[in-house]
Amino acid sequence: MNRETVLREVLKAANTSIDSIKALESVNTDKQFSVALLEQEKNYKELELKVKDISANEKGEVEDEGFLPKIMLWGQTKMKTIIDNSPSKLAEMLIQGANMGMISLTKIDNALEPGVDRSLIEELQGAYNNTISSMRQYL
Repeated sequence: MNRETVLREVLKAANTSIDSIKALESVNTDKQFSVALLEQEKNYKELELKVKDISANEKGEVEDEGFLPKIMLWGQTKMKTIIDNSPSKLAEMLIQGANMGMISLTKIDNALEPGVDRSLIEELQGAYNNTISSMRQYL
């Protein structure tokens, strides 16, 4: 796996995280939990901007996945929270997503070509770990 693929995959993961958080925000009714969600969204947006800047500086172009995955994510979130949209349920969903992201990221990391910069992967791992630790208090 090369640098361009890393940029694309990290951007995809950051965008998915942002979209997931926005979907959870749309069903959340707890003000304190809203603050926690906004903080997490900010972290992933910063990473998204960083990847886009790096890509632009390296004369590459990474693109968003498009609209269909976002619609599917919103629909799944609405279905999973029809009965229970408590902060505990929403935190659980966010933690599960971060754990799934960690698994995907580990696979990407294991497939890296020698010498490819791992810093963005490490930064995304840190964001996932931050999400998991900050959401634990709501379980």
